[in-house]
Amino acid sequence: MLATLQRRLLLILTIGLFLTLGVVAYTCRAALGYDRLNDQVQRNHEVKEELSAVLRLVVDAETGQRGYLITDDPVYLEPYQEATSEIEGRLARLDSLTKNSPTQRQRMYELRRTEQEELAVLQQTVQLDEEGRDMEAGKLMLSGVGRQRMDELRHVVADMEKEEDRLLAIRATLVKRGQWATVLASLAIAVLSIVLYVLVVRVVRRAAKNQELARTEAEKRLHAEERLRSESEAARERARAEAKFRGLLEAAPDAMVVVNPVGKIVLANAQVEKLFGYRREELLGQEIEILVPERFRRMHPGHRAGFFGDPRVRSMGAGLELFGLHRNGQEFPVEISLSPLQTEEGTLVTSAIRDITERKQAEQSLRLLSGQLLHLQDQERRRIARELHDSAGQILTALGLNLSLVESENGNTCSPTAKAVKESVSLVQELSQELRTLSHLLHPPLLDEVGLASALRSYLDGFTERSKIKIDLELPEDLGRLPQDLETAIFRIVQECLTNIHRHSESPVARIRIRRSDGQLSLEVEDRGKGIPPGKREAMESGGTPGVGIRGMRERLRQLGGSLKINSSGAGTVVIAHLPVASTSLIAA
Repeated sequence: MLATLQRRLLLILTIGLFLTLGVVAYTCRAALGYDRLNDQVQRNHEVKEELSAVLRLVVDAETGQRGYLITDDPVYLEPYQEATSEIEGRLARLDSLTKNSPTQRQRMYELRRTEQEELAVLQQTVQLDEEGRDMEAGKLMLSGVGRQRMDELRHVVADMEKEEDRLLAIRATLVKRGQWATVLASLAIAVLSIVLYVLVVRVVRRAAKNQELARTEAEKRLHAEERLRSESEAARERARAEAKFRGLLEAAPDAMVVVNPVGKIVLANAQVEKLFGYRREELLGQEIEILVPERFRRMHPGHRAGFFGDPRVRSMGAGLELFGLHRNGQEFPVEISLSPLQTEEGTLVTSAIRDITERKQAEQSLRLLSGQLLHLQDQERRRIARELHDSAGQILTALGLNLSLVESENGNTCSPTAKAVKESVSLVQELSQELRTLSHLLHPPLLDEVGLASALRSYLDGFTERSKIKIDLELPEDLGRLPQDLETAIFRIVQECLTNIHRHSESPVARIRIRRSDGQLSLEVEDRGKGIPPGKREAMESGGTPGVGIRGMRERLRQLGGSLKINSSGAGTVVIAHLPVASTSLIAA
C-alpha cells in the first residue's frame, strides 16, 4: 500500500515538475520575444526618421536651386550641394533598415527612382542657368516636372511611413500580449503549485480511508497507530507542497501579494520587499492598504470588497493610473493584475504588482519630444512665412516693377517680345499673390504683431472667400494678448477644425466661440454637417487611434495643460478645448 502511495505521489510530482518547467520555458521565450519586438520597434522609428530626413534634404536641394535661379547667387547652391551629397548616405541607411521587408524594398526602389529623377531635374536647371540659358531653365522649372516629382516623392515617403506605422501598431499589440503572457505564466505557476498540493492531499487521504476500511474491529489499536502515521505523512507532504509553492512564488519576476477576504496580507515574496521596502514579517497580517497611497486608501476597501464579490482574473483599475507607496513615503506608478485563488481556507486574491516607473518616464520623454517638435514646427512655419513674405515677395515685387518698365517702353506693339513681357507681368503678380497667401497660411504675421483676435479675423475672411462657408466668430471684448504658445495653439486648432469642416463635414456654416474666465480659456468650434462617421466615432470613444489632425490638437493642448473633447452626431460636430491661462503663461515665460 505504501509503495502504491509513493508511486502515485511520484507520478503527480513528476507531472507537476514537467508542467512547471514548461511554463518557465514559455516565460523565458516570451521575454526574449519581447526584447526582439523592442529592437524592431526601434528600427521602425529609425526608418521614419530617415524618411523625414530624405524628404527634408530633397526640399532643401529644391529650395537652394530655386534661390540660385532667382538670384544667380552661388551662396544658394551651398544648401543644394550639401543636401545632394547627404541624400545618398540617408538612402543607404534606409536600405539597411528595410532589407527584411519586401514591401518596403519595392517602395525603396520607387523612392530612389523618384529622388534621382528629381535631382536630375534640379541639376539640369542649375546647369542650364550656369550656361546662360536662363529661358530654358525657366521653362523647365515652370513645366511642373519638378513639382510632379516632389509630389511622387512625398507620396512614396507617406506610403512608407504608413507601413512603418502599421508595423508599429502590430508590434505594440504583440508587446502587450507578451506582457500578459508573462503575467499569466506567473499565475499559472502559482495555480499549478496549489493544484499539486490539493492532489497530494487527496491521494494521502484516500489511502488512509482505504486502510481504515480494510482493518477489522480487532485491529483498532493498530489502525489508530497507522492513522497517526498517515496523518504525519500527510502533514509532511503538505509542508513539502507548501514549501514548493513558496519557492515558485519566490521565483516570480513580479511582486506577489496574497490577500484574504478581510484585506489582510497572508503571503508576500522577496520582490515585494525590494519594491516596497518592507520586510515580509512586517507585512504579514497587515491590511493591504499599507501599500496604497494615503489619497486612495478611503476608496480602496470598497473596490476590494467588489472584487471578492465577483472574483475573476483581470487588471486592476483598467484605464486608471495606479500608484504604490514605498516605506519611505515615496509613490511610484504600478500595474496590478488580480487573480482569485480557491483554497481550503476560502477565496484568496493574488496580486501581481509591477513597477512601471521607467515606462512612465519614457512616455513623458515622448510627450516632451512631441511638444518640442510642435514648437520647432511652429518656428519653422514662422521662418518660412517670413522668408516668403520678406525675401521672395520683395524679389517678385522688384521683378514685377522691372517687367512693367519693360512693358511700358514697348508701348502697345504686338511683337512676340511685348506679349511675352505682358504675360510675365501677369505671372509675377499671380505668383506674388500665391506667395502672400501661402505665407499667411503658414503663419499670419498679425498673430505675432497684433494678437490672436486680429489674426483670426484676417484668416477667417480669407477662408470664407475660398470655401464659401459662413463663419460666426464670438470673441470676448477683454480677450487681450495671450502668451505666444497659447495664441499659436488656439490658432492652429481653429485652422485644423475649419480644414476638417471644409473637407469632410459639408456644412454651409460654422461657429467659433472663445471665452475666458477664472484663469480658464475655452474654445468651441461647431458645424452643422454630417458629423464623424459612426465607425470612426465608436473607435475614438473606445480609445482607438484618432486621425493625425486630432492627435496634433490633443498633443498641443496636453503640452499646455489643456484638454480636448469632441461631440459628434448626424446633426454636426462640436470640438471643445479647455486651457488654463495661468499655467500657459508660465510656459510662455
